[in-house]
This record gives sequence, C-alpha cells and structure tokens, in this order.
Amino acid sequence: PQFVAETNVTDFNVSYSHNEELTFYFEGYNITNEVEEGYGRYREQFLFGRQYALLPKYQVFHQP
Repeated sequence: PQFVAETNVTDFNVSYSHNEELTFYFEGYNITNEVEEGYGRYREQFLFGRQYALLPKYQVFHQP
C-alpha cells in the first residue's frame, strides 16, 4: 500500500488551440514545491516535488 500525508499544493493548467486539429496543454503540479510526504510501510519513504508537462494533442478525425 501507498499513503500520502495531508498537504496543500497549487497546480495549474493552460491550453492553447493552434487550429481545429492541434491543441497544446501546459500543466504544472505542486508549483510552490511543497513537500508531499508519501509512504508505504514506513513514514517519509517517498518525497515528491514540483512537476511540469507540455502536452500536444492532434485530432485526426473530426465530428460533423
């Protein structure tokens, strides 16, 4: 099992549609870099920091 201690984190998500087929998403998780304590059998076994992702989405087929 994996558990996470109570933590307040700030996330964000921004998207930009270049055209009907192509959209970009930029996401940030835990941007204030709060310590998130996760653990399995023992406390403080896992620690996680901030993360960012840039995600392109290309739509091939269109719904009429």
